Amino acid sequence: MKRTLFYTSLFLISLFGLSACGKPKNNYQTELPGDSPTFQEFVQDRITGRYFHLKNEGNINIYSKIAEKGDNEVTYVQFSNEHLKEYYYPLFDASDQANQENTLYNLVLNRETLFQLIDDKGKYHLPDITFDNDNIYEIKTTEGEKTLYVMDLLKNFNVKEEDDKYIDVVAVNEHSFQLNLNVYPVNEKKLFAVFMSQDLEEVLIFERDDEAYIHHFQNGDLDAYGDLFTRIDDEGRFLQDASGIIIDTVTQNKVVIDEKDRLFKGLVHIDGRTDPLEEGEQCLQKLEDYVAGNEDCFRSFELNYKEMAKALDLAYFVDSASMAFPLYRSEDLIVLKLQFQAPITGSAGQFNVFVDFSEDPENPTIYLVDIFA
Repeated sequence: MKRTLFYTSLFLISLFGLSACGKPKNNYQTELPGDSPTFQEFVQDRITGRYFHLKNEGNINIYSKIAEKGDNEVTYVQFSNEHLKEYYYPLFDASDQANQENTLYNLVLNRETLFQLIDDKGKYHLPDITFDNDNIYEIKTTEGEKTLYVMDLLKNFNVKEEDDKYIDVVAVNEHSFQLNLNVYPVNEKKLFAVFMSQDLEEVLIFERDDEAYIHHFQNGDLDAYGDLFTRIDDEGRFLQDASGIIIDTVTQNKVVIDEKDRLFKGLVHIDGRTDPLEEGEQCLQKLEDYVAGNEDCFRSFELNYKEMAKALDLAYFVDSASMAFPLYRSEDLIVLKLQFQAPITGSAGQFNVFVDFSEDPENPTIYLVDIFA
């Protein structure tokens, strides 16, 4: 009798132990997250590749198109938040994941149906820039007109007239704007930042590198253009230019991000450049904490490939991830691209991981869906 009780107890302990071990630590859902402002930001980020986000005017989003060979003007587009929501609504009306994949792919493919060309550029203080060749640009604003002879600007930078040149409008406000001037000699690429006042009287040009930015910032040359920089922390200590260079206004120097970490929207994903991302806790720090050298995580979540495979009913086919890297990060949403590795076939499918902090930052919901991103 005692032996029977012993084996019965051992069986129950083993059963409960297996159940506890098999229960995922994370809250997984195998569906697309619901619509939200954060999800809208993600979709907007994905469909506006090769466009620079210049500003928001109320609920209107304004972008400039990145220059391409054959262009003869700078193109600006706009769309409202309402039109954007209508545009991606079919994602939530899709009957199955395969349909969702096609729909998401088509969002990017057909984005010109969402974009509206901006004809009244002066309404948004956008410089009207046209050109017949890449050495002479005609620039008009509501405050002035100017013929910009590029070779006059570049006379001190060892650039030739026959070198290919492309110009992009990357930041703008009512007082000034910033251009990126990209020059392509035969053997190397030269990048320049051009800052101009709206009346076109003031022009500042320098090579677009860290040392030049810091030099001109410390000299006060950029003071007149400070509003073109993005403040990426609550206190406004850190300023980011349209090219991604971040300046610490306290130390007056560039903020250096370790090559293994990744910065996005004021958050630093520790070891975020590792591919595939290592399993375990993922830590995202606010930039001020990162610079201070402390270990505080503003957002964190656990990455467990086995648990994810189990939630997707792939546990018997998956032993690791051959590719896992972030596509998008914000305070409330992290989106990853994940390729599961199978021991025999090599691949067990590609998935997207949506880590949603919006409802509970301490215990985010992790959505696993097989969709395009």
